[in-house]
This record gives sequence, C-alpha cells and structure tokens, in this order.
Amino acid sequence: MCAVKQLKAWAMQLFFAWARLCEGCYGRHMAVAAERTAAQLAGPSAVVLVGSSKITLWKTMKEDLAPFEPLNCGFGGARSKDLLEFMPKLVLKHSPRLVVYYCGINDLHFGAEVEVPVANLRRFAEKLREAMPTAKLLVLAMNQAPLHFALGLEEKIRRCNQLMHNSSVELGFEFLDLFVQEPRFAWDTDLYAWDMLHLNREGYAILGNLLRPHLAEK
Repeated sequence: MCAVKQLKAWAMQLFFAWARLCEGCYGRHMAVAAERTAAQLAGPSAVVLVGSSKITLWKTMKEDLAPFEPLNCGFGGARSKDLLEFMPKLVLKHSPRLVVYYCGINDLHFGAEVEVPVANLRRFAEKLREAMPTAKLLVLAMNQAPLHFALGLEEKIRRCNQLMHNSSVELGFEFLDLFVQEPRFAWDTDLYAWDMLHLNREGYAILGNLLRPHLAEK
C-alpha cells in the first residue's frame, strides 16, 4: 500500500513539474477555464463558492449544502492570482451576500512561498470590500490531504493557514478550518479520489455537513 501511495505521489510530482515548465501554456489554460466557467453562470446568487479544483469537482454541492443554493464558480488548477484576475466575472457579477473562498494550494504545488497566496487573498478581500461592502467573505483553510504528506508540503500548508488566519483577524473576514474538525481528511484515502488530493463523494458529503451551518445569514 505504501508503494502505491509513493507511485501516486511521484505521478503528481511529475504533473506539477510539467505545469511549472509550461507556465505560459498553463496560464492560457487557466484563462480559458475561467472564461468557460464564467460563461456558464448567469444571474445573482446569494452564496458563491470560488476557488480551485476542490470547488470545481464538487458536483453534489447543491445537494450537500441544501437548503442553500450555492453557485459553483471554481475552475480546476486555479491559483490565487487567477482568482484575482477573474474576480469580476466569477464573483462580483453575481452580487452574492457570501463568498466562500478556497484557493492557494496550487500556488504551493508550483513552488511558491507561503506569502504569495496570502498576499493575493488579502488583495481579494480588499477588492471585495471595495466593490461590495456588505458582502461577507468566508475563507476555508487549505486541506492537508494524504498527497501533501507524501510530498512533504504539510508544514508549508500549516504556515499558510496560520498567516491566512492572522489576515482574517486584521481585515475582518471569517477564516474556517473545516479539515481539522474531521481528522480523517489528513490520512484516510477512502475519502479521496485515486490521486489522494481530490475528495470523492463521501469526502464531499462530510465537507458539506461541516460547511452548511456557516452559510446561514448572520
């Protein structure tokens, strides 16, 4: 079993290395993905979830977060700078009362220092406040998935989460670490797809149960 995990970790390392080498192509792919996502979404929504593949692949989001009707504005592979760039089309045009933000893990996959996603999150929070003063921002902590332990990223993720929490206190948005509330997220591969990174149906159901109470108006 350990050998299988290591092979999966190597496969994901190769993918991230390829993506770093092809930065230009990757950036263009992100632009296309964001534009495609924005084009498929229309109208106002009270609750918007925006971020990377953890959001994009949540196909049962409306079921898991009922009775709320969240809008899935994620796009796979997104980095924090991508969310900033496409914020008007993915978030602001929907006039949400609540924005749920999950992003930054791909910054670390690409080798960025922890300060990079934190700085972009701070800019996101400031831009949201400028454009929509009454909208609330709920930032989800980065998930330390089994793959991240295999890749040795757990300490960078921990530090990044701490800096994001500090920023939430300073800038007045909510920071929520749902993944520490369910310890299985750190080690139980039964909650993940083959890559030990993305959640499966069971994992998303647990995440939905943890997140749902925080979506109500306060």
